[in-house]
Amino acid sequence: MNKNGLMEWHINSMCEVEEWGAATDADEDVAFSLLVADKQWCSNGAINYRREAVTLINRIWEHEVEKGTYVLKPGDGDWGGSHLLNPSYVAPAYYRAFEAATGNAGWRKVIERCYDVLRKAAHPSTGLVPDWCRVDGLPAQGREDKYYFYWDAARTQWRIALDYLWYGTEEARAFCEKIVRFALSIGPANLANGYYLDGKPIRHEATSVFIGPFGAAAMAAGSTFQAFCDAAYRLNAAYTPPTQNHYYDWSIRTLTLFLQTGNFYGPLDLCSP
Repeated sequence: MNKNGLMEWHINSMCEVEEWGAATDADEDVAFSLLVADKQWCSNGAINYRREAVTLINRIWEHEVEKGTYVLKPGDGDWGGSHLLNPSYVAPAYYRAFEAATGNAGWRKVIERCYDVLRKAAHPSTGLVPDWCRVDGLPAQGREDKYYFYWDAARTQWRIALDYLWYGTEEARAFCEKIVRFALSIGPANLANGYYLDGKPIRHEATSVFIGPFGAAAMAAGSTFQAFCDAAYRLNAAYTPPTQNHYYDWSIRTLTLFLQTGNFYGPLDLCSP
């Protein structure tokens, strides 16, 4: 943990910090997992999962939500916010659970701002969003080379799909439908590893980092996409990432397969304190 009680973002296998500062996507995933642990096992054992979750959620609110704008910052430093953010970090479904756990209604404003950013950042035809952008959806100064749908942005539709699958949020369904229509025009077996926002491929090989989230989005896009949904699941389940230096492939594959098999569930039915 750093001075703000958040995780340093880059730690090696020896638990040594290699790059400093928190990353919001990691912190919110950990907070969410603690809420799921409370739902799964309750918090009357050696670890009070709910208390740990609430502590971490409050730290995220204090250090990783921009004051006054409710924009989700990419970390706890001063370098990100309205002028630089990562659309793949936004997780509205998590924030509904964060509000329920903490009683902080401010998370609703974060959700509203998240969808506002997605509307502005998404390409009008493909629905693809960039790895990094400004709050108005335009390229961020100094990160112009990250203004395409690549290894970060690939996660976005998985996170947004959760908000429809758990809570029936129509804007989440519409976001997923547009982006899956683009993927359907290519076919699940032909998906590339990255796209410019207009749909031109960057690399042509496919991995679970891209196949899995598109398949997750298809679950929220409607019955029209059932065949795509099934095919993407089969491809994701069959894919075996290389064993060396591919933790990201393995992580995204695991998370999306949890969702595709009905095992990635919302934590709002919390145990009694």
